[in-house]
Amino acid sequence: MQAVHTGDERQIENTVAEFRDQEPDNQSMLCFELAMAIAAVRTLPSRRTARRAARGETKEDEALRSAVSAIMDELPADVVERTGRMYAFSRRAILAYIDRDAETLAAVIDRVATWDDDPGRTPPPQFRFEFPNQQALDFANQLLRLGEMAGVHITNREAADGAAPLIERYAPKEYKQAARELVTALRGAGEPGVDFNQAVANSPAGLVAFAAMAAGLTQNRRLPLPKERTRLNLLNEIRESEAKALRVPDREIITVSDEEALAFLEQLYGPDYPLPRDPRERTVWEHDVVAIAAQHLLECPADATTPEQRQALDARIKTVLRAGTTPQRTPPRPDRSNVVRNQPKRSSKRKRKGK
Repeated sequence: MQAVHTGDERQIENTVAEFRDQEPDNQSMLCFELAMAIAAVRTLPSRRTARRAARGETKEDEALRSAVSAIMDELPADVVERTGRMYAFSRRAILAYIDRDAETLAAVIDRVATWDDDPGRTPPPQFRFEFPNQQALDFANQLLRLGEMAGVHITNREAADGAAPLIERYAPKEYKQAARELVTALRGAGEPGVDFNQAVANSPAGLVAFAAMAAGLTQNRRLPLPKERTRLNLLNEIRESEAKALRVPDREIITVSDEEALAFLEQLYGPDYPLPRDPRERTVWEHDVVAIAAQHLLECPADATTPEQRQALDARIKTVLRAGTTPQRTPPRPDRSNVVRNQPKRSSKRKRKGK
């Protein structure tokens, strides 16, 4: 990656020659290790100009993403496909928790478990759950770093407390106990590292636990994360990863910009719909309104939207608006009308001075 990024042709040739001298099993392992590194780089912002302006992407980020794309073009097709699919599965597991969808979560876990058994596939040289589990855990760590950047420190115990109830409610029962083990390790760990049991962490229970940790953090009240915007980002990552798995060119990947979402909202509510054009000026609930419109446009073009779909969108948006404009009430003071408080008798001021 460094050689491609810097354009050092001699280093590239030497690295390729060393790779070819490796045993086939080692070559396979190196390919998957490289795929994991590439997945980490791909979490950088998109190269699109609009997103670059909104998210503050640097030229360095764009150059690194271009280098990664060049490397992906040279990897075997089965490695590229598995990388993209497993990355997408990790996001689908997180999204299933956010959507309270136990059925989809179980289906994702089952598909990861059986993917490498499909005809014509080559089993990976590592645990089949290792890659998607690591990506789910990395997503949780990204949220923790976002919190730190905003001045909010989330402890391991707090992250565990957010994951535990999700596991109890939505995880397949056969993986709950092992997932509890990982959450218990997180709860009792010091800062910042966590020593997970690797055999459990690389099993289906690992995906159950790590996806729950990530989903729990998206719902943490101390993190300023717009729920619908987070959901939109996950959907975009899933689409991009699955397209990369099939080597679909970037120009053919369907994306929706904030400008397109705002234009659609103007169709729904008129040209004077009061939302800031600049994303930095939006409140959390305003980000969510734009994200809801973008999520719809990912699935259905604006001109093909039915009246029933418009009504459903209107209901979702109004729910967000009500939540964003409803003031938080201070809880009433407890009723102490029947409480008798016996105050101790105090001695006179003169006697107190004598002491």
